[in-house]
Amino acid sequence: MREILVIDDNRINAKLIEELAAVSGRPCRVYSGQFTPDEIAVAVKAGDWAAVLLDINLGQASGLDIIRKLEGQGVNLAVVSGMEDADLQADAQKLGVKHFFTKPLDINVFVEFLSSLPG
Repeated sequence: MREILVIDDNRINAKLIEELAAVSGRPCRVYSGQFTPDEIAVAVKAGDWAAVLLDINLGQASGLDIIRKLEGQGVNLAVVSGMEDADLQADAQKLGVKHFFTKPLDINVFVEFLSSLPG
């Protein structure tokens, strides 16, 4: 089964997502901490991920900037955000993001998403 990649600067949030992935039977790799957009893009491109879950606000890096770097790469991106912002969600969707989750996560919806991933 293909892994999901979780990129979140908050270790607690990343751990929660990792545990939800484990419950759904989906292997998961977590990148948590401070990364530049280029470092994140390299990590994403280095794997064959079922999905990449990206926190939209990564401290020094904007999730939208990272999404722009990955545009056209065939990456299944999902955004996790602490902000319920319709404009931000619309911007992410224009860049090809199909899944947008707000914190706190709706566990049932999130596990259903994980279960629906290919491979």
